[in-house]
Amino acid sequence: MTLVEELQREIDTWMSSRRNGNLSVLSRLSGVSYPTLRRIMQAEFTPNLETVMQVVSVILDDKHGRSFLCRHFPDFAPIFKKQEEVGYRMLNMAGLLQTLTKEEFIVFNLASGQGVSLARLHEKLGQQADFAIQRLTAADLVEIQNDMVRTKIKNVSFANLEEVLHHMSLAIQCYDRDKVNDYGSHYGIFSDRLNQEGIEAANLAILEAKKRLVEVFTDPKYFGDRLYISVLSSSFLD
Repeated sequence: MTLVEELQREIDTWMSSRRNGNLSVLSRLSGVSYPTLRRIMQAEFTPNLETVMQVVSVILDDKHGRSFLCRHFPDFAPIFKKQEEVGYRMLNMAGLLQTLTKEEFIVFNLASGQGVSLARLHEKLGQQADFAIQRLTAADLVEIQNDMVRTKIKNVSFANLEEVLHHMSLAIQCYDRDKVNDYGSHYGIFSDRLNQEGIEAANLAILEAKKRLVEVFTDPKYFGDRLYISVLSSSFLD
């Protein structure tokens, strides 16, 4: 069975198992446009890995979703299997987390690990905490146990760069410079598919980028009245 044929079958199964299951709902939940889903169902083209991940993360659970991806994208199977080994939940979350508010972001991050008390969230966010908790609970991302809010997942693997950048921007907004030793969120860019030559090339590229930045920052022709900040990791939220 080809990728498109199996994807069509799984989409049909997902829609038929839900009272209001249709392509419009799937589009909203997955972040894949309705016309693109229509083209898939009409076998007009073969979607790429990112699009398939977005769809599969909605219509299949983690176990079956990873199995689907490993069958049809064998070159990436080692990455999917390693993510499963270390406890990463395969989520796209485009329908929710790409529109995450600052308050929801704070709740989601503080609820990770050992969790956060409802009292602490209300102290920090007031009534907005209730709205954030309600939305995250409805998305099956957090749960409340004995007045503690905890995430139902420990690790999340984002499906595309836009989601990573969106969360980094929220992290910057939440950064508390007075609590640099507190718990926070950390973001990184990594690859499991590099050989030694590739690792050396990546390190060299980073060194060259640093050298080029120094040249830009010290060249008078670039001097002006604007502030430039680039952040790759960390927010301290509590």
